[in-house]
Amino acid sequence: MGNPLTYVAINGPHTTNSPYSNFQNIPGMSVTAEAATGDQFLVTLTVPDTWNDTAGGRGWFAITCNSNIIARGLFTSAVADQRVPISLQAVVTATPGGTYQFAGQFCSEIHGVVHIGGWSQSWLTVLRVV
Repeated sequence: MGNPLTYVAINGPHTTNSPYSNFQNIPGMSVTAEAATGDQFLVTLTVPDTWNDTAGGRGWFAITCNSNIIARGLFTSAVADQRVPISLQAVVTATPGGTYQFAGQFCSEIHGVVHIGGWSQSWLTVLRVV
């Protein structure tokens, strides 16, 4: 089976002003894992340093599995450039076995630009639960 933990860490900055429901891939934030039927994965996206450059601006984050959204979360900035950490988790059961592609995505909800990584790394981890 090998190492049950697979991850990727990225440094910013990365930005998007893509409107809600038009999620964009976070550059460099994808992980591939091989699975047997019935394997389970705990997938976590952690972005400790994110913000919207507009007061009242919002940012969406998502985790995808094989291009399907399996978790999503929203933050709101009370003031422009307010740092708001976000973390999402999901559990995926492999049915069928094979190659699974996980990715982190983001978009802006209404207005403003969503930023990642001025001060810290962001992580996407995939842990196979046996």
